[in-house]
Amino acid sequence: MVNWKKLYPEGHPNEGFILTNIGQNLQATNSLEGALKSYEAALEIYQKFYGNKHPEIASTLNLIGNIYNIQGEFEKAIDHYQRAIIANIPDVTSLDIQENPSVATYLNSNTLLNSLYYKSKAYMDLHFNKTLKFSDLKLSLSTLQSCDSLIDNIRKVRTNESDKLALGQLASTVYETGVELCKAMGDVAVKKDDYYKLSFYFAEKSKSAVLLEAIADANAKSFAGLNSEDLALENAFKNDIAYLENQIVLESNVEFRKNLQSELLVKRTAYEDFVRSIEKKYPEYYKLKYSTGLPSVEKIQQSLNENQEVLAYFISDVSKRVYLYEINTKKFKLSSKPLGETFDQYVSGFKNSIFFKVKDTYEFTAVELHNLLIPKKIDKSISHLIIIPSGRLGTIPFEALITSKIKGEVAYSELPYLINNYQISYTYSSALLEFESNPNLQKEAFLCAPVTFNSLPDLPGSALELSKLNKILDSKNIQTTTISMGESSEGLIKRQNFNNNKYVHLATHGVVDEETPALSRIFLKSGDNEDGSLYTGEIYNLNLNTELVTLSACETGLGKLSKGEGVIGLSRALLYAGAGNVLVSLWAVSDSSTADLMTNFYASFTDEPLQIAKQSRIETTQFSEPYYWAPFILIGQ
Repeated sequence: MVNWKKLYPEGHPNEGFILTNIGQNLQATNSLEGALKSYEAALEIYQKFYGNKHPEIASTLNLIGNIYNIQGEFEKAIDHYQRAIIANIPDVTSLDIQENPSVATYLNSNTLLNSLYYKSKAYMDLHFNKTLKFSDLKLSLSTLQSCDSLIDNIRKVRTNESDKLALGQLASTVYETGVELCKAMGDVAVKKDDYYKLSFYFAEKSKSAVLLEAIADANAKSFAGLNSEDLALENAFKNDIAYLENQIVLESNVEFRKNLQSELLVKRTAYEDFVRSIEKKYPEYYKLKYSTGLPSVEKIQQSLNENQEVLAYFISDVSKRVYLYEINTKKFKLSSKPLGETFDQYVSGFKNSIFFKVKDTYEFTAVELHNLLIPKKIDKSISHLIIIPSGRLGTIPFEALITSKIKGEVAYSELPYLINNYQISYTYSSALLEFESNPNLQKEAFLCAPVTFNSLPDLPGSALELSKLNKILDSKNIQTTTISMGESSEGLIKRQNFNNNKYVHLATHGVVDEETPALSRIFLKSGDNEDGSLYTGEIYNLNLNTELVTLSACETGLGKLSKGEGVIGLSRALLYAGAGNVLVSLWAVSDSSTADLMTNFYASFTDEPLQIAKQSRIETTQFSEPYYWAPFILIGQ
């Protein structure tokens, strides 16, 4: 420090940075008092050069608050988090710890989000470790709701990949905390359902947030007809805001920094005006990209038929519990169970034993997962389950769960599968329950099968599949347009007007990129300056407006599995492109057995065609094993 003072006799803001690092190293070795002194010294340096409003001051106050929280001095911690919030928001000075100011303006979004989250957690710690006052939980919840609002604001302007990743991780933590906090509040509150519904809100917000990220990552260039000028203006706003936020952090001159803050406020206001104009000019694009609202439990109940029940799951990796929300027209219920140390093994064993046809392992894991995931009592009026999975549950076919323990040797065709009791469909978020197919669609079908491929195995069974489907649909007075072989080009699919097609059937290869979902694609023929790969981002640009899209292909339902994300796959893109329902497969099945199931599916077009088609497979000797029928799942209602 002697050399530093010779170089900068009046001091320098970087001295605060050094002191902060020293404090973090001391904290890592559990030297909390030493860390606290270093943080307080850093705070003094920052205040000397930056005044009272700066992200570094807010960040340092967060660090001091964390020390007090670790030491059990929760009120002191909350006070420092409140001071951090004030240091990060222009024109806010209230030290009332029970107040959470508007999060519409801020100097640094991630630091403010941390301050709010730490404050919320400190109120929870204060309740559970000291006061047991319900009012502390209410203050924790209101602060967490401010986190939620801020996350929505940040998502609108984030462009940098590392920033989006950091936001996604913290947002996931916020939502997980919200799920568990509201469940705990509901358990002791008089009006339990009010808090249980908020728990459901946070669980679904986690899933819908990932949907929005998936869309943003797709980099689609013509969402819902958005013209290139508006798209360029949108990106310019985001880049300018990100640049100004970064410059404010770096600028040490107080007057220059104030000018940048004013410029940022003007830019943000202009961007909000632009977003409102987008809502009017391109309502579908706005709903796709900016709308953060979720349907209430009551609205979901109104959208369901009397025979339908939603089973929505949320997996907490912190508490190692699975939360289950049951919703039908008459009931809303929240329950939770511990996952146990063997949960991940059961999920992997269930999938692998189906794929590799290991009967003993399959029967055991299918029963164990059924007991964990499916309610013991489901109303007798329910015949259709709509599954909203969470995380790794998005990779298993619930239809193949076994409802009771198996005694002795039982043939595959005689096992008590869940599919025998219920029609089952899936959706990745309650937000998607609002997407409805057009009731005025004509009874027309579009069938496509490239059959041969340059670098992938040919699918000769797909040609026979289309031939059989043509006959079946013709018998139902459904007009078909069929393209195959060389006609099945990517360019044709992009140009095709699907507005009159109630059904679109693509019998081809599909592949999901686990690491980079945007590279997931459907294989077609090349030509017309197209490479023959219809990528996820390109699917978002299709105008499908169809009741059903069937991907009779390999592994089209799989996707990147990340914390709280569920499955990010081609199916999501198709839903947002206008498909009311999507039929996909979770793993590769031979094209002959696929063709056989698809034929049965279209032949039994009723209210539950997939259930009937699967049951018909179970009854056969050749295709009764779950390997042949379980991977095909229906996404939608």
